[in-house]
Amino acid sequence: MKLPLLIAAVCLFINSSSATEIEKNFTQVRFGLFNFQPFFNCNENYVPEGGVAVDAINKIFEESDISITYECLTPSRLFKNFELGTIDLTIAVIPNSNLSNNHTIVKVPFMEMEIYKYSHRDAILDNNNTSIAATVKFDYFGQRKILERSGYVFYDLKDNDSAIKFFIHKRSQHLITYNAVFDAFLTKNNLNYQSLMSISLKKITAVIVISGKSKNSKELIAFFDKYLMANRCDFLINCF
Repeated sequence: MKLPLLIAAVCLFINSSSATEIEKNFTQVRFGLFNFQPFFNCNENYVPEGGVAVDAINKIFEESDISITYECLTPSRLFKNFELGTIDLTIAVIPNSNLSNNHTIVKVPFMEMEIYKYSHRDAILDNNNTSIAATVKFDYFGQRKILERSGYVFYDLKDNDSAIKFFIHKRSQHLITYNAVFDAFLTKNNLNYQSLMSISLKKITAVIVISGKSKNSKELIAFFDKYLMANRCDFLINCF
């Protein structure tokens, strides 16, 4: 009777050891997001709900030993946690006033975007209508300072959706945001604002940045270096 019990105990130990070994070799990293549809979708409770960029990131990491956990935060909280290393990596535009120099930029940019200023038509006829909605902590690649010097008064909201709603409800006469984000908001809410005026301010590229304080920074840098050697592309969002 003792022999079967001994064999069972040995088998249990082997299985337990194997499971522990697999767990040890599997790196968990935290990817910081804020609501930036259609690229990143976060619901009102800050629960991640996918997005075009999330799909691309999942494809990039699907054959690796790195497991991605997405965390939805406000932009200000995201950048703070990134600097602390509690967020391992995120997507940002560079240069970025929210980031210190303690990070590594993945060599190939993630995607291209375009910054637009939207205005209600009646605001165009009145030079005193200088209120503009924006997302807090967003520099818009220097466009914020340019508009401030031109006399625009900024109303900073917690995220893109809040800024767009503020503008749509005419609590501001102007809005600065990314065209893809604005178009996605209109489509999602079945809105059509033909009466709006728009002007392109700047084309920019967004990159993946790895926190210098992340305990996984060396592994992430090595992963992307290897990935880019095997995959040649202009933008990571379609690099697979």
